[in-house]
Amino acid sequence: MLSVSLLFLDIKLDPLIYNQFQEDPWPTVIFFISFLVIVPVTFLVTRSYRVKDSLSKILNEYVQIGKMPEESILSGVNEIVFVTDISLSVLYLNSTAEKEIGLSPGLALNKVY
Repeated sequence: MLSVSLLFLDIKLDPLIYNQFQEDPWPTVIFFISFLVIVPVTFLVTRSYRVKDSLSKILNEYVQIGKMPEESILSGVNEIVFVTDISLSVLYLNSTAEKEIGLSPGLALNKVY
């Protein structure tokens, strides 16, 4: 509302804009109509973005929490554990496998054996 009143005040106080408004007021009217339309649209877009951003953060945290129990269970096993995919590419190896075999995760992960 303050922006609209400042625009009206600017038209009234600036002689060049005021004379132009006196000659042809329709460009100014169209400008105000577009201003009244764009402000609510902007609020809707920012609200939608905030909702999507907060949902993204919540889902990311949920995925991280979902991964933690699997990793903690596998790391707590005292046996050597390799997790592979169908093509036998190593996806995970626990700390016991690292110690016993001497492979670091950087060397073993995503390699086909």
